Amino acid sequence: MLGFVENICADEPYCFELRPEADYVALAGRRITVRFQQVTAIFDPENYELTLEQSNIIPGSHLRLLLTPDSDGVERNFRANYIWIGD
Repeated sequence: MLGFVENICADEPYCFELRPEADYVALAGRRITVRFQQVTAIFDPENYELTLEQSNIIPGSHLRLLLTPDSDGVERNFRANYIWIGD
């Protein structure tokens, strides 16, 4: 999925609201909640793998994501398996 970080979750770390690009709205909706953690593989635009601390995901970040539904969450909650930051 491709999208932009709309907001960072206020009440938990490693969580953000994503605004999917138009091609993905029918699949996921206009806003989804995405959580990530230590096992998530995060990459910069040059495909260098980043740690959680290096990821620096902020509002406005353009992301490419491989997601799975969050079994602990509600509809439109996802876990990120892979995140690529930037184009």
